[in-house]
Amino acid sequence: MKSRKQNSIKSKHSSRRHSLHRGPLAKKSVMGRRRFGDGLGKREIKSSGSDRWVIGLHSVGEVFRVRARAIKEFWMKEGFQLPEELKLLAEKSNILPKVRSEGELDRLGSGHQGVAVQVSEWPHWSWESFSHSASQSVLLLDGVQDPHNLGALLRTAWLFGFSALFISEHRSSPLTTTAMKVACGGAEHVPVVVDGNLLTTVTRLKKDGFWIFGLGSEGSSNLWKTQFHERTALILGSEFGGIRTPLARSCDEMVYIPQKEIYASFNASVAGGIAMAEVSRQKLFASFSIR
Repeated sequence: MKSRKQNSIKSKHSSRRHSLHRGPLAKKSVMGRRRFGDGLGKREIKSSGSDRWVIGLHSVGEVFRVRARAIKEFWMKEGFQLPEELKLLAEKSNILPKVRSEGELDRLGSGHQGVAVQVSEWPHWSWESFSHSASQSVLLLDGVQDPHNLGALLRTAWLFGFSALFISEHRSSPLTTTAMKVACGGAEHVPVVVDGNLLTTVTRLKKDGFWIFGLGSEGSSNLWKTQFHERTALILGSEFGGIRTPLARSCDEMVYIPQKEIYASFNASVAGGIAMAEVSRQKLFASFSIR
């Protein structure tokens, strides 16, 4: 693996914003900045204190599995029949659903699938938590604006064992009920940290032994040939502009995903999923070799 100094010098030659969209071959927790609803101009039900609303069958089911004790309200649409699995989870937790109109549920966000829960707890996160395990992976999102992309990336981060997801405070989608619904339970496992300055986060991660890999079409390293570190931080840029230049310069290595057509592009959440899968694959094989 190249040294940090070598990669820093090479990355400074580029003054362009680094985008993941055209491949060459073809510190605040999220509780500090919440917005509920899907952002489509509907009247929204606001949070109070640390409370949040979670909608959708899979996401609500995961809340019952992970933090049922933190559920304050369980809403069910009038005339809706609870799926058997969710019904059993609710009965096991001794939580009865309150019947609400479809309009009341719509105020929480679109795609609620007839159920919603109000929760008073978020996944725990702290810098100190990174010291518990030598092998860690985190994802940084620099300006991802679509809540569906945020939710999909959160779901993938959960399933591939990433420890945290950092998002920039400005020009980014907050963790809305829509994003949590798309995450299908991922929001109950992966802490989402809103940061006003991702460069500061990168500096802290480096001090904690992380190597920083940016994902962009101008990268010099093929994803399939890149050796990821035991402590890896992936940076993914916005859907339209990629990683901002100052943040790209802070990376130890810029990586691209090989693709057939140079004029086509991956969706942001797909590109992030491909990269997270490769990081996870390498760690999995490394663990087998140690055994």
